[in-house]
Amino acid sequence: MGSVRGAGWVMWTDDDMMRLADGDLVLREHVLPQEVVRTARSDLSARFAAGDAYHAGTGKQGQHRRVRGDHILWLEPPLDGALGQIWTLFAQLKVALRDGLRLPLASFELQAARYEEGASYAKHHDAFRGSNARLVTAILYLNEGWCPDDGGHLVAWPHGERREVAPLGGRLVVFRSESVLHEVQTARAERWAVTAWYRGASATHFET
Repeated sequence: MGSVRGAGWVMWTDDDMMRLADGDLVLREHVLPQEVVRTARSDLSARFAAGDAYHAGTGKQGQHRRVRGDHILWLEPPLDGALGQIWTLFAQLKVALRDGLRLPLASFELQAARYEEGASYAKHHDAFRGSNARLVTAILYLNEGWCPDDGGHLVAWPHGERREVAPLGGRLVVFRSESVLHEVQTARAERWAVTAWYRGASATHFET
């Protein structure tokens, strides 16, 4: 099993880090108490309803709307309550990833995303190969009571092998940003996720 590194409620082993370095996915269940998951989703819902979020496809002339259909909100400290606990979880994960993968992780950016019924996100990588703007992706789901008929699965192809992950509340998915092709299938119920992208020391810009 090798040495163990703690990150909040989550423990990471050398085997986890070897799998990540090799381009695989690592999943953890129940990384936060369900009450925190529930409260975080409620807090985000209020912020989205207040107009703080925007369509993720509103790039230049809206050309990305066919690629992704979610609405997003960038989260920045200071954050309190349940969202503060989520920020702390990802901050602690940065230390575990930095030490376990021996990567120069300097910071992370945090984004909340809401997929309304019918929304999806086409196949993509989170970073260009060789870039250090995004080195590791970590996704936390906030969907209680999710069932297969709700759709919205993350489908990834680590090493070209198809993997399907349901967006269950409290589930955390971690993978290398440049190496894992992935998509979000069409959601048939409202779907919530918070994603952290861990950035290299010299990263100066966002990538989508």
